Amino acid sequence: MLVRRKFSGNAVRMTEMESRPLYSTGGEEPDVEDLLADPVTRAMMMRDRVREAELRSLIRHTRVALSQRDG
Repeated sequence: MLVRRKFSGNAVRMTEMESRPLYSTGGEEPDVEDLLADPVTRAMMMRDRVREAELRSLIRHTRVALSQRDG
C-alpha cells in the first residue's frame, strides 16, 4: 500500500507503507497541512461551507490565545 509523505516545500511523494499504519500509536497526530490535504477533510469542509482561509485564521488566532493563556 502506498502512503503520501510530505517533504520540504510542500512536495509530496508516494512511498511504501511502513510496518505500522501512520498515526497508529498514541501521541502521534497529523499536522494541519496533512489534515487540510486529506480528501475526507476537504469533503466535510465543502459540505459545511468552511473555507480554508477562514479555518487557517481560526487556528492562528486560537494558537495565539492559548499561548497567551498558558504563557
